[in-house]
Amino acid sequence: MVTPQQVQVLQLLRARGPLSRWELHQLTGIRPNTVGDLVNDLLARRIIRETVAATLAPGRPKIPLELESERCHIVGVAIHPREVEATRVNLFGEPLAYHALQGADGGRDLLEMAASLVREAVVPETLAVAVSVAGFLDLAEGRLLLSAAFPGKQPLSLHPLRDAAGGCPLYADNDMHALSARWILENGVPVSEDVMLVSFEDGSFGASILIDGRPNDGCILGGNELGHNRFPVETERCFCGHQGCLERICSTVFYHQRGGHPEWTLEEAVVRGGLAEAAVAEILDYLALGLSNAINLVRPARFVIWSRMLGSKVFQEALIERVRQLLLPDMAERVKISARGDEAVRSAQTAAWLALQELYLGETRAALDPGPSAAASAPAGGSV
Repeated sequence: MVTPQQVQVLQLLRARGPLSRWELHQLTGIRPNTVGDLVNDLLARRIIRETVAATLAPGRPKIPLELESERCHIVGVAIHPREVEATRVNLFGEPLAYHALQGADGGRDLLEMAASLVREAVVPETLAVAVSVAGFLDLAEGRLLLSAAFPGKQPLSLHPLRDAAGGCPLYADNDMHALSARWILENGVPVSEDVMLVSFEDGSFGASILIDGRPNDGCILGGNELGHNRFPVETERCFCGHQGCLERICSTVFYHQRGGHPEWTLEEAVVRGGLAEAAVAEILDYLALGLSNAINLVRPARFVIWSRMLGSKVFQEALIERVRQLLLPDMAERVKISARGDEAVRSAQTAAWLALQELYLGETRAALDPGPSAAASAPAGGSV
C-alpha cells in the first residue's frame, strides 16, 4: 500500500500536523526530488492533501501537506459470534458517518454477511479493508482455522471477503492483534517495553503479547489464548470442547450458576453492585488468578486490561489489587498495570487499525493475498 519512505512521511504528518515538502526533506533526510515524488504519489491516491500556503517571507510560499481526514478512509469489519459490524474510519482512526450492524444465528451466514457489508462499504474513496475475528488464521492459505464465531465449522475460506473487497487491499487478523495495532499507535510506548494486552467481556476473553512493538505470532496466527486457561470448576462447555475455561467463568451463565441476580447480566452486576454479590467476588478471584499467572509466566514490562466492566471503579481497583497480591514479589514491584473501561474495544473501528498500521508502521503482517484476479477486476476502491 505504501513504501518505507512514504511511511516516514506519513508518520511525520500524523505526529506533527501540516508540513511542507522542504520540511519533510529536512526531517527525513530524503532528497528533495524524492520527497516530491513520494508526496505526488500520496496526493494522487488522496492519502494526503495540500492546505492553504502561508507566505511569511518574500519568495515562493511553502505549501503545507496534511493527512486526508475526510475523503480517504479505511473500511473496518469485526466478525463477532452472533453479529457482524462494519464502519468507515478516517486516517486518524476516527469513525465517519457510515456504520452497519447485522445479526445472525452463527455459521457460515456470518461470513456471507461480512462479505456483503464489505461490498456495501467499499467506494472509490476506500483505501483498504481490514477484518478482525477471534481465533486462529492462516493468511498464506486465506483460511480461518478456529473461531468462537464459527463453532464447529472450521476451517473456513476468507476468499469471499477478499473477493468482496474487489481488489482493494484486504487485511485480516485476530481481533486482539487489531487492538494491539490500535494501542501501539495511540500510545506510542517504546518498542523496548514488552507489553501484554488483555480484553475481556461477558463470555469473551482475548490477549496479545507485544514483543519489540509487534504482536507475537507463535506457531499459529492468533491471539494468546488466555481465555482458554482452565480451572477445576464446572462451567458450560466452551466452544474449544472443554469446561472450566476462564472465558466461560467470566460470563453471565456462570454468574447465574453461582447464585447471581437472575435478572442481571454479569456486566450489570459489576456496574450496579461492585463486589457486593458473592458470585461477582468469586469471578473476580478467578480473573485475578488467570491474569496473575499470565504476568508471572510472560514477565511483561507493561500489562494493560481493557473491559467495559472496569468502568466500575470498585471492581477495577479490587481486580488490580488482587492481581498484585498474587504476583511474585519482585514482579509486583516492576510490572506497570493499567486498566481501561471506556468502550467496546474489539470493534469494527478497532479492526481498521490493522490497515492503519501499514501506513504508519510499515507493518504488512496482516495483509491477505489479493488473489490472481484482483488486478483484472479494477474495483471501485482499488483506484485510490
